[in-house]
Amino acid sequence: MEHCRVRLLYRSQGCSWDELLAAGLVAAHGLLVSNGVRRDACVDLLLKLPPSCGTLRVRVHGGSVKGLAPQETAVQGVLKAFLERGRWPGIRVLEPGEPDVDECVAAAHLLGGEADPCAVGCVEVPGGLPFKPWWAAAAVMVLLDERCGCRVDSG
Repeated sequence: MEHCRVRLLYRSQGCSWDELLAAGLVAAHGLLVSNGVRRDACVDLLLKLPPSCGTLRVRVHGGSVKGLAPQETAVQGVLKAFLERGRWPGIRVLEPGEPDVDECVAAAHLLGGEADPCAVGCVEVPGGLPFKPWWAAAAVMVLLDERCGCRVDSG
């Protein structure tokens, strides 16, 4: 199983295909840096998609994901391809019991200084913040980069 030194968690806010775009943008903004990908970071997505609206639990691993880019069409394309094919490099369906969502800290608590960023293994986005979840993902990762030296990239 892949190692995730830091993990972001995103839960669908509703049941629509728009959630696929939001989830993809969270993954892109949480994993991408200016010169590559955060290799030891993961983004766990708890998606509710039509027609069943049951929860699909997916992990995007920075160390092995392919084709991830910040453009909307790219992130939607990667996730749609995963859903259609049932596989994509660096993306997998989570097993029952993973992730442990109870261990995640809300992004608002982390960014507000209520939690030690270097001791946190999982951050939920948007986690009580009043803006887009992908902005929360980017803000959390910048904080971790600056305070904890968590940035591990690959060009």
